[in-house]
Amino acid sequence: KLHLSLQCCGEKNYISWVNTDYFKKEGIPKSCCNMTAGVNCTSAELKDLNTAASVVYQRGCFSLMTTTLEANLGIIAGISFGIAFFQLIGIFLAFCLSRYITNNQYEMV
Repeated sequence: KLHLSLQCCGEKNYISWVNTDYFKKEGIPKSCCNMTAGVNCTSAELKDLNTAASVVYQRGCFSLMTTTLEANLGIIAGISFGIAFFQLIGIFLAFCLSRYITNNQYEMV
């Protein structure tokens, strides 16, 4: 799904798959096929690097992922701080409840 949504293949590029066990059995993953180019990927093409170059995405996923994360860093940080804020409020309220229960136990005697 990552390959399809970011239109990428492999870590640096499609050649990153060459030294994997998956490539030895299946070739380059079918999810790397460049469907926007209007080509039909066959398993024979995905096993041959020379023909695969014309049917798979050329860009690597690592650089695209880091670029996407950097572009959305403000949103990610905002959500993270928002979650942390509610966690801290929960801890504070639990502490207040604990103090309230402890103080009331000693007054009952």
